[in-house]
Amino acid sequence: IQEVFTEFRSLEPVLEDMHAVRPALGVFLSHPTWALKGFSPAWTAFHVAAVEHQVPKLYVYDEQVKAGDAEAFDVLLSLGNSIVDPEVAAALAGYVDRGGKLLIAGEFAATDANGRPVELPEDVAASLSRATRLPDTSPDTILEALGDAARPVRLSSDATVMRPLMVDTAPQATDWPQDMTESSSLGQSLRLP
Repeated sequence: IQEVFTEFRSLEPVLEDMHAVRPALGVFLSHPTWALKGFSPAWTAFHVAAVEHQVPKLYVYDEQVKAGDAEAFDVLLSLGNSIVDPEVAAALAGYVDRGGKLLIAGEFAATDANGRPVELPEDVAASLSRATRLPDTSPDTILEALGDAARPVRLSSDATVMRPLMVDTAPQATDWPQDMTESSSLGQSLRLP
């Protein structure tokens, strides 16, 4: 079993962020805002509304923004991120410069981690000025502004879908634990020493 989990762990860089369909919406959560102010009620309210309206989304964090991973999203929402690392603000400005749609609801990069007002560099501020500023942080306002990015992903089905064939299935329910070394599923088996 250890070998199986070791193999899964080695695939983590490949499997991270894999989804059947990548959502169009990324929700940016600033680490300094979260670390210093806690999980915002506005974040919770939007999460609940997104679930209720079946809006697919992924949360995007500072390191992902700096690495350029925000580029994978049609729309990025910054919701009440009053403290934003200057490098992250510059990366978000770059996202906007490359045609990304950034929605800003609530405060954005208003103060540094010490509570002092922040003045972003001119080029960063100019780029971020092209982001869409929402009048409030209410989920309804945000969902309306998201447009197509707030539409549920509909997966089509095909009547010819093939189901995996189970081979050598395990014996019917008996007392556990039982020796499963001769059982296999989908052509795979686990051999115990």
